[in-house]
This record gives sequence, structure tokens and C-alpha cells, in this order.
Amino acid sequence: MYACTRQCPVQAITGEVKKTHVIDVDKCIKCGSCYEVCRFGAILKE
Repeated sequence: MYACTRQCPVQAITGEVKKTHVIDVDKCIKCGSCYEVCRFGAILKE
């Protein structure tokens, strides 16, 4: 599990190791926690 996935307080991020992860926009509360810890720059704020 990646840092961004672990950091999400509402478990809105799912995916397998070394595969694309998905953010469930219906669950996401847009708190920015995943963005702050994402090591790969894979999460973009809109």
C-alpha cells in the first residue's frame, strides 16, 4: 500500500502495488492529505 493510500482518511484510494491506483471521487472529501504525501507527483489538484 502506498503512502497516499494509507493517508486517505476516507479510504477513497484503491489499487494494487505497481499498478494504477484510483481515487473514488464520490468518497473523496478533497482534504489534500494524499497530495501532500504523494512521492511520485501522480496526484494533481484541480
